[in-house]
Amino acid sequence: MSIPASSDGRPGSIDDLVRRAIPAGTEPTGWCHMPIHRHVLDNAPDVIDMTREGIAGTFGETPHVVVVLRSEDLAADPESDVSQMLALTQGGVLIVGIGYRPAEPAQ
Repeated sequence: MSIPASSDGRPGSIDDLVRRAIPAGTEPTGWCHMPIHRHVLDNAPDVIDMTREGIAGTFGETPHVVVVLRSEDLAADPESDVSQMLALTQGGVLIVGIGYRPAEPAQ
């Protein structure tokens, strides 16, 4: 899954990314991330798929999504936490896995 790169679909923070990535009517149960530097991608292009599979495996039977982010997927705010994490990859990707569950009904 990828977050749309439209101006209204770009995440600016991890919280925003999590909220946009999981299905409506669900709550996040946890998340993990793995930055992959551009240099690694240049030498091992299949690392994205392998990392996505590894992150997905950490959630076991828990419903989850795995998002692959590139700099063009982000809002222009260089101060956002997602932008800063992605900047460390120097043109690479940030892979984020998010577990979720149905939201508790309001009482």
